[in-house]
Amino acid sequence: MANSTVQSPNRRHSTIPAIVIPLLISLLWAKHFWPHLSDDGAIFFRYAENLAAGHGPVWNLGEPVEGFSSPLWLLLLSAAVILGAPVIAVAKWMGISFALLSLICLGLSLKDNVEAPYLSASMVGASLTAGLFYWAPSGMETPLVVFLWSVTWYLWGTHRGLIPLSLLGVARPEGALLVLSALLLWKDSPKALKGIHLLSFLPVGLWFCFRLWYYGDFFPNTYYAKMGGALTERLLSGWNYSAPILLVWGCAFFSAEKSVRRQWLWILIGLLSVVWGGGDWMWWGRLLVPFSMLLWLAFPVILNGRWWLIVPFLWGLSHVLLPYKGVLACLQLKTLPEIGWQEGTLMPSSQAQADVIRTILPSGSLIAVNHAGFLPYFLPEYQFIDMTGLNDHHIAHSARGALHQKYDPEYVLSRAPNAILFHRRTPPPDESMLSELDYWAGETALAAHPDFKANYSVLGDYWVRKASGGSTVYAILGLRL
Repeated sequence: MANSTVQSPNRRHSTIPAIVIPLLISLLWAKHFWPHLSDDGAIFFRYAENLAAGHGPVWNLGEPVEGFSSPLWLLLLSAAVILGAPVIAVAKWMGISFALLSLICLGLSLKDNVEAPYLSASMVGASLTAGLFYWAPSGMETPLVVFLWSVTWYLWGTHRGLIPLSLLGVARPEGALLVLSALLLWKDSPKALKGIHLLSFLPVGLWFCFRLWYYGDFFPNTYYAKMGGALTERLLSGWNYSAPILLVWGCAFFSAEKSVRRQWLWILIGLLSVVWGGGDWMWWGRLLVPFSMLLWLAFPVILNGRWWLIVPFLWGLSHVLLPYKGVLACLQLKTLPEIGWQEGTLMPSSQAQADVIRTILPSGSLIAVNHAGFLPYFLPEYQFIDMTGLNDHHIAHSARGALHQKYDPEYVLSRAPNAILFHRRTPPPDESMLSELDYWAGETALAAHPDFKANYSVLGDYWVRKASGGSTVYAILGLRL
């Protein structure tokens, strides 16, 4: 890239503090977000401990369902469990480490294109990407995916870059598309894939064969659970989710030098895969974090005279940067309160529920849940029905709608679960705790079903938790008569 800000050799030594100092500042963000855990992260924990115990990559023993979104992240967690390490601590340390390594890769990608002061500004700005450190300790695969995107960009077009690219293929469900599109755009072989390039498909190819043999599906169960809705509705949702970041990358693609446009096009393909999937409901653009952090790759383009790009650039940043209150909390060495977690105080509430369930239901009992992470993880000796379909083959494949729109009360009741966990946002009335449920349509339909009313009673007590943002949620347990 032609660049008026390229550093002279005798000044490149100054890039070391320009990268290291922002990394040290980033440790403040890591400390602030360290407590955060996600309910979906706990789904990984249950799979990892079952795999490490020799039961296979399953959520329920004897029920092979691929209800996780990253085979590579699962294998890393399982390896840690086999070595005797606590899975939650390992997930947090790996997540923070991958986030910091991602920033290093970004700095290395920028160091030859901008002067040290601009490099420092880019690094600090990238570290302020809200989702980067919010999701790093959550137990999810997000920081691993960000790292693989970042290092592939840094090593783009080299044989060394084939390694992180191939791993990206098994880090996310859309991995095969990302590998194929990258290789077709690879600078030394844009038209024909060479033998060494084809090796990049080995991890995703092996996992596809395993999935087909072990789970009996072409795609992960999470794909079927999420992709069942109307196409136009899904694309509109994906566009609304991705638009600020997609606009910046689109403008940068048309403004960049021709020599690097293939890289930028690869980013756009990744973003379009997010649009195709309908986006996501979780905070701070979980699926957009790789693209949000790498926005700073557009900074040299702005410095090279494309000043008009600064308007969409700042607009995109306004959607992804930590709010000033969050920055102040980090600088004051405060930690993220539980109401700032993705599911609020669901983790301690689930622990309390698990303690009670052990006293009233024998090991091996079947429990139907909406939140499929913390409670099943705390009760590994019990079987569960995931009523949203992420970990249930029947609901994912047969129920209509997209994720969280799928439910099947007939199917759930046909399996005669020993207990069903319900939620509501208003205090339970004395006369009927399950009247006028206002939490999730699947639970409402289940509570109104005649078979439930005939065969279940409600535990007299309930649990209270704070949802994300501070609203109140009440959990109620229905028990089979």
